[in-house]
Amino acid sequence: MKFTIGITNRLTLQIPVYFISMPLIIIGVLYFLFVVISDFMRIFLDGYFNWLQYG
Repeated sequence: MKFTIGITNRLTLQIPVYFISMPLIIIGVLYFLFVVISDFMRIFLDGYFNWLQYG
């Protein structure tokens, strides 16, 4: 992803690509974490509640 942004930055000299692309990358990563964290938390909490119940 960053390689593509670097090439785009070299090709468009007048437009600051990093100022435009970095917020989009941050939003994408936060959305990815939002989607993935829910699954990880569910798996962790299932194991934790089993451990609390059965020792």
